[in-house]
Amino acid sequence: MIKHIAKFVPTLLLGITLLAMSAPGTASPKMYRWVDNQGNVFYGDKIPPEYAQQGNKELSEQGVVVKTNAPPKTDAQRAEEQRQAQIQAEKDRIIKEKNAHDRMLLNTFSTEDDLVMTRNGKVAAIDAMINATKSRNESLKKSLISLRASAAERERNGQRIPDKLRKEIAAMQTQIRDNINYIASKQREQEQLRTQFETDLDRFRELKAAQAVAAKQAGQPAPQKP
Repeated sequence: MIKHIAKFVPTLLLGITLLAMSAPGTASPKMYRWVDNQGNVFYGDKIPPEYAQQGNKELSEQGVVVKTNAPPKTDAQRAEEQRQAQIQAEKDRIIKEKNAHDRMLLNTFSTEDDLVMTRNGKVAAIDAMINATKSRNESLKKSLISLRASAAERERNGQRIPDKLRKEIAAMQTQIRDNINYIASKQREQEQLRTQFETDLDRFRELKAAQAVAAKQAGQPAPQKP
């Protein structure tokens, strides 16, 4: 059987060769096309071992390419494919979340006023928590002043400050500090809430405008604002 057919074999010769190899009474071996390191093209029913990992093409009995065998991927290529897959997965996740958020806006709010009222309600709820915490802190500060005065009085009289009093003062200072941090966190939450709702309001307007355009193109009356 023919092992190799050198570079630039004429199509007629290649066809005759393939025809001879597939004559009645003989098995039809696979034929391959490969390229050596110098760019020379070869044909044969077996690929030399040194070129087996460089990619090749399988030919039909008529000399038509029926399958392309790509060379094995390098570690760098596999790593790059994985990196690209991760990038695409992140893009898909962002698009999925954005679409879900769009559906939420349209399903939850009918008008811009609905969205604004919801925002104002959430801001007011946080305001209530902030004010309640501030009120507790004022009471704690007054109690702390009283405890410190008691401790100072004992020191002036040369008396030992009881451990219980020291712990009460320390605990009250910690509670006041925690409350201050809580108030700051709630104020940041309010700002984030306002920013998010401004973004949502702009997006809601875009979605409603797109709905109106789609309805107009479909020959339907545009949604009316209540």
